[in-house]
Amino acid sequence: MGKVGLPLFTSCFPATPRSESSLEMQGRAEATEVVILNSKPARAGGRSRENLLRLGRRKVMVEERKQIAAWSLGLAIIGIVLMVLHTELLWFSHCKWFLYFFMVKCTISLSTGVLLVLIVAFHTKEIQLFMVDNSLDDWRIAVSARKLAWILLELVACAVHPFPAEKTCSTEPVGDMMSEHSAFLSDIDVVLSILMFLRIYLLPRTVLLYSRVLVDASYRSIGSLNKIKFQYHFVMKILMNTCPGRVLLILTVGLWVIASWILSVCERQSTDGSEQLTKAMWLIPITFLTIGYGDVVPQTVCGKVVCLCTGVMVSNPKAWKLRFRAKIVQKH
Repeated sequence: MGKVGLPLFTSCFPATPRSESSLEMQGRAEATEVVILNSKPARAGGRSRENLLRLGRRKVMVEERKQIAAWSLGLAIIGIVLMVLHTELLWFSHCKWFLYFFMVKCTISLSTGVLLVLIVAFHTKEIQLFMVDNSLDDWRIAVSARKLAWILLELVACAVHPFPAEKTCSTEPVGDMMSEHSAFLSDIDVVLSILMFLRIYLLPRTVLLYSRVLVDASYRSIGSLNKIKFQYHFVMKILMNTCPGRVLLILTVGLWVIASWILSVCERQSTDGSEQLTKAMWLIPITFLTIGYGDVVPQTVCGKVVCLCTGVMVSNPKAWKLRFRAKIVQKH
């Protein structure tokens, strides 16, 4: 047995002296461990600060995207109103009004140019938001071929408008005198004017961005937990469940007014234009209800296409209404 105060088996396993290299390596390992332990709180603090900056940047981008969407919708509505005003005044115009009509068309072109810039700015904000949400550094990763094609389609839809061009004057006998009237819209101008209503697609986008679904934090938290994509269809379902009558009334009246005016423009040159608007406002509801009395029928191909599209578009609100009534019957 060993002596008192000495460990057991000391005599059997004598201690070997440590080399200077092993002591130096142990010192370096301990110093490295101390540095790692001290750097962990600093890294955590840096990450939290970076996340806070990212959240603040994202909040600013979301507000800017909402404002850009609202300005885009406002410019689209202004362009459509100017186009309708130009078309209606042109029907009762005089050749002396040529300068005013040209200025209105130039204003439409100017608003269209600004609208295209806002469309590009909106999609730029969306790409930036996608990069912030996914911590991306290269914007090319966020831009897919489908996204690029959708942007180009929006630009083409918003760029369509009647371009400024000179109009000819026609001399017609009125009683014993000859009166000069400016020529009405050509076939190309009629088509371009009607296609300007494609800008209404900006309305659902603005409604989505300003809806309670994206503004309220409770909706967003529930949606993120259930992996719900907040799109226009989801917002429409919520609106149909909360206020179905108001939604259907707005959609029906809006479609009635727009389709009636388009039909009156298409039929204005074939018959007497003074009564075309009232006849169109009678014909469109008859097409809504699929009755078809036959007292008023479209004469041109454009008018027939408008009536056909009206009947197809009305089928969706009818289906929504029947579906909503079926849900109410099932509940009770």
